[in-house]
Formats: sequence, structure tokens, C-alpha cells
Amino acid sequence: MKQIILILLIALSSTTVKSQCEPPEIIDWVVLPEWEWTYGITFYAPEAGSYTLTVEMDYGPAEGGSVSYQVEAETVGVNYVVMYLTALYYNDEETYYFKCLLVRDCGQEDTGTAEFYMSSHSLLGGNDFECENLVMPFAKFSEQPENVAETILTYPGDGELVESFEIFVDIGHDNRTDLSIELEHPSGLTISLLDFDGNEEGNKDFSVLFSDLGIESPQDFDNFMGPRGRYLPAEPLSTFNGLPAQGDWILRVTDNTENDDGVLYGVCLSLTCSPNYRGHTYYDFNSNGLLDEGEVAFPFPSILNSIDGNELFGAVNGDFAECGETGSGALEIQNVPNYFTSDPVSITLEQGDQFEEYLIPIIATELVSDVAVDLISLEPNRPGFEATYLAQVSNVGTICEDDISVEITFPDYVEIVSSPNPDLIITDNSASIEVDQACPFLPFEFNLTILLDDTVSLGTMLEATISTNVSADDPNELNNTFTSVTEVVGSIDPNDKQVSATTIGDEFLEVGAPLKYTIRFQNTGTFYAERVVIADTIDSDLDINSLQIISTSHNMELSREGNVLYFEFDQIFLPDSTTDFDGSIGHVRYEIDPLPTFSEGETIENTAYIYFDFNEPIMTNTVVTEFGNPLSVSTESAFETRLFPNPADQNITISWEQDVEVDRIEIYDLSGRLVKSQITSANNIFLLEVNDLSDGMYLLNLVAGNLQSRQKFMKIAER
Repeated sequence: MKQIILILLIALSSTTVKSQCEPPEIIDWVVLPEWEWTYGITFYAPEAGSYTLTVEMDYGPAEGGSVSYQVEAETVGVNYVVMYLTALYYNDEETYYFKCLLVRDCGQEDTGTAEFYMSSHSLLGGNDFECENLVMPFAKFSEQPENVAETILTYPGDGELVESFEIFVDIGHDNRTDLSIELEHPSGLTISLLDFDGNEEGNKDFSVLFSDLGIESPQDFDNFMGPRGRYLPAEPLSTFNGLPAQGDWILRVTDNTENDDGVLYGVCLSLTCSPNYRGHTYYDFNSNGLLDEGEVAFPFPSILNSIDGNELFGAVNGDFAECGETGSGALEIQNVPNYFTSDPVSITLEQGDQFEEYLIPIIATELVSDVAVDLISLEPNRPGFEATYLAQVSNVGTICEDDISVEITFPDYVEIVSSPNPDLIITDNSASIEVDQACPFLPFEFNLTILLDDTVSLGTMLEATISTNVSADDPNELNNTFTSVTEVVGSIDPNDKQVSATTIGDEFLEVGAPLKYTIRFQNTGTFYAERVVIADTIDSDLDINSLQIISTSHNMELSREGNVLYFEFDQIFLPDSTTDFDGSIGHVRYEIDPLPTFSEGETIENTAYIYFDFNEPIMTNTVVTEFGNPLSVSTESAFETRLFPNPADQNITISWEQDVEVDRIEIYDLSGRLVKSQITSANNIFLLEVNDLSDGMYLLNLVAGNLQSRQKFMKIAER
């Protein structure tokens, strides 16, 4: 699949000064809306503790020296701090750009430093602009030969030709009208982006994305502050279309009047395909077809483009972007959840189209509350050791549900020792919590730590159940309970894969139950991992269009090549397990439906490959789900059976034909596992206790010699 961004320049979001002291790394910064001198800074810290943030206010046209602040890193790994830089406000500099240093002191005069810049004027300070390949020259015009700052942008390339591109330039300056800017192709062909007009009276600062989609030239901008946004270049960027992309591109900025001490701070070159398009998927609460304030995104949409048959996944915030082919067709969401619908949206693409935008709404078909629970083992379960579980209560319906009771039960050989949620009531191997309200799109989650008895045998299947009592109007009682089945293991590779059921049959398919997969990963190396990618091949017996992401430990992007899913954790900065054991662990959990054609004798197999940075992949174990009906009789019962009540919380009264002698009653779960068997000599009626069963759907099988009778029943919590 062709990607939107074809260029990966050799650059980072911050530069580092080499030493034996591992430096921090700047991941992102943003200007917060509360005040233009307040910045949110995200950075990776190689150790917890104090760092020094130095802002150089005399770098460039500003005067006033520098000011330093203490920054606290609470943990090894990714940290976020809010800095109110009051000194910048009171300094009467003529620029809003500042070179910054984030310094780690390792003692004995050894430091590790990350260099970057911040600006309340820069496009980079907003949430709606990203530059993944930023180069920071920090080039003062006055220190360059003939006041010309040159920056080389290297594209390694793979033989592709230029189709379309944009270039971003950040300059701190107090008279941008005396600047001229050129871009030189690797072949030597040069175009002008900004012409010097001879006017020495101008505005200050310059944050411009040059694009053929711009409306006006930066020279036409007339305001106290300099231009900020997308603008037309003096000569079209399309001049380079059809030329090879590979090689060294050169951006050349000239300060023509030689009386200003401006600085070229940042440059970003992005080559794109043509045509391309982008858009956003969202829940349209009022069904008006417009994206109104307060309407939330539909995360990780699977979108089919009927023009070229391409399917793509959007991001967690509902945004999507992709290359396309010319023509007319429709964009259609494939993984629309239950109780919602989404109509195809018409799309027309012509050669040269750049980022045509499309909104795809999802609309509720009914007002319904559907509470679902989940329980995820985040770590291996080992005898004598602690392990962490993640409990989740979500509402997959369309309206809120109030006053929900949640119960979690582990086997007797497990003790629940703690939870960061103070409202969780723990009693030995069980816990409970009251949830005031569960609303759509707002899952309620909490962790809990368990301790396994050291006498538990390896290979024991640890079954933990989470359940909730909801109103009688809940349309799907099947997801009101979930049993996590995890094998007790010894010392193993922590990078593994789990599946919620190893055997399923017709009943599982009939009720539309999904399989849930969890992929766990841990950085067991000796240095942090900046990027983690999981490649997961989806079995042909699974419906890839039914995929729903349940939980991720970190921010993630999802992409697809055929039936291979890629879970991409960019800039995760996952610490190694020796530095921060808990922080070195991550996971992704998703659910997906088996196809209705899955049948006897077939298996669903899944193996994942986990890439830490550029190392060889780690292959997980292979999980297998077999098709196997627990009862080897046809779906027609050999004799008639009646159950009452159904659903049931305590007991079920079973009755059957007078002339049939039932000698055994069996209960199976939907995975085909026998959970209860009872001998009986009753004539034609029997009272079966079910209060010891976990909530959920079961199969009841009555055996009378060579005859069998099957019925389904639902076990619910006592009301």
C-alpha cells in the first residue's frame, strides 16, 4: 500500500550533544491555549530526577541572556511537564523564537543535552500540524558566508519520482521582508519560494508551509506578526514533478540587507503522492451530518475506497489519510459497531488533488445501553509471583447506564493484593466495585495486582471472571461477563500472544461472539526502544472487517497490508526492563469475529512478530482455536426439554418427556469445555443449581442412554 509520506529524512525532533551521559530526548512540545508563554513539553528521560531547561533569549535578534528552569522527570521513560516561562513575557525581544537546552547532569562535569526550539508563533506549537522529519539548523544569518544559510535535506529514496510535496520553514526574524528563499533539487534545478522585494520595513517571524495549495504569497501578509500557515511559493513546487526524489535537496535562505540577526530554526520537506485524500470519522449524535462541537471520534475505522478497492485504517482520533487513484466512488466504514450505521460518502479524485477532506459520520440506530466487561492479564502468571490484570467496564451501546456493580473472582490459590483504585473492595481472591455511570465512548478501567500461591502447578489454567449486574433491558447479556483463562507458567519470554477461546463450536458462531486476542511485549534489552511494531497475520477464517481495538498500553497507529495488521508504537521510548520493569511492558488487545463458514476440522492459528527498533523480530507463541462441537448430536434434540426460568440466577427447573429416563445432565460453556456434570435418576423433572456458575451463556445437555437433548441457557447475577 502506498503511504502518504514517502520521505524519511535523517533527522530527529531534537539534536543531542554527544557525551558519555545519555541525554534526554524531546518528543514534542505544544503551546497551551491558557497563555502564549505556557508550553507543554513531552520528553524521554533516561532516569528520574531533575533536569535543567535553559531558554536562550539572546540567540538571534532577541536580547536578554538566558533563563533556566528545573524540570522534574517523575519516571524513566516518557514524561510530560507544563512550563510557564514568565521570563519570556517580560523580555522585550523582537522575536518569539527561542533556542532551548534540556540538560541532564551525570556528575563529574558530564552532561547529556538535547537541543530544540520553541515558539508561540510556530505552526509546530499547535495540535493541528505535525512534522515527522524536522531538521533544525539553528543557523544565524550573520554567521553564514554572505548571510546565506543552507540546509541539506537528504532523501535516500527507492527509485520513486516526485509527484507532489510541501516544505515547511521556521525563521525567527524581525524583518522577514528582506529574505529570499530558494529550493534546489538534487539535479541542480532551483526554484524560488520567496522573492526579496526590497522593502526593509516588515513584520517579524516566519512560520510557513509552502504549498501549491496556498492562496496567497507570504509577501502579501500585512500584520504585526509574520505569516503563519500555508502559502504559495513564488514559483510552483510542481516544477519538480516527475524528477527522481532521491538525493540531497538544498534549502537556501538569504538575509539580503545584512542588518538583522535572524535564525533559520526548522525545515521540513514532505513528499506526497497525488492524488491523495484525508478525512475524519465521528459519532454524529444529532444525525445532522455535520461535525458539531462535542461529537467524539470513531477510533481506528476500517475504510474501503471503492475507486481502487483499497482498505485503510484510520487513527485513534478518527483521522485518516491515503493516496488514491483518479476516479469517482465512495468511502465506506467496514467495522461499524452494533447499534450504529454509516452510509457511504461519495468521493471524486483528480490528478493533482491534495488532501481532499471527507467527513464520515456514524449514526445510532436505536437508544440502548449495552454494558460489556473485560479482564486482561498484562503479565505472565507465575507461582509465587505477582501479576497485573486490567479490568475494563465499557458501554458499547448508545446511551448511559447508571449504578453498575462489578465483581471479579480468582481461584482460591490467588490473592488479590492491591489496586490503585481506592474504591475497589478486596476480599482474599475476590473484589467488587460500584460504578456510578457507564457511558458510550468512556470506558472505566483499573488495574489490580494478584499473587499466586507458590504451590500452583505449572500448566494450571488460571480462570478469572469479571461480571456485572445490569438492567433487564440490556440487549446482550453475553458480554456482561468474561472469563480470562491464562496458563500458569515458569520463566518464559514475556513477549507472547493469548486468545480467549481455544475451542469454539456452532453455538459460539450463532450468538456472534468474537475471539479476543492479546499481544504482550516487553523490552528485555539494555536500552530504551524508540519504536515498537507488531506484525500480526490474520487467519483466513477471521473476518478482518469486524476488527475492534479494545485496549492499548500506549498511543498506537494501525495499518494493514492484505491480511497482515501492523500495530505501530512510534516514539514509545519503552525503557528496558532492568531500568524500569513496569514501564518496559506494553500490550494491545483486540476482538474479531470468526467467519460463519468456520467448521468442523478447521483451526484458526495466529502468531505475531514484534520488532523493537531495527532489531530482528521476536516471534510469539502460536495460539490455536479449534472448531469442535462439545456435543456430537445434531442441532435437533432427540427428545423435548423445557427450562424455567431462563435466564436464571440460582436454579433452573428442567422437565422432559414422561417416557424418557435421563441419567446424566451436563453443562458446557461456549468454548466447548465441560464445566459441570451431574448424575440423576429423576423421572421427568429436575431442579439444577447454577448459582456456582459464572455469568454467561451455557449449553445444557441431557443424556438418556443413546439419546441426548440440548438447550441453551443464560446464567445471570442475582438481582
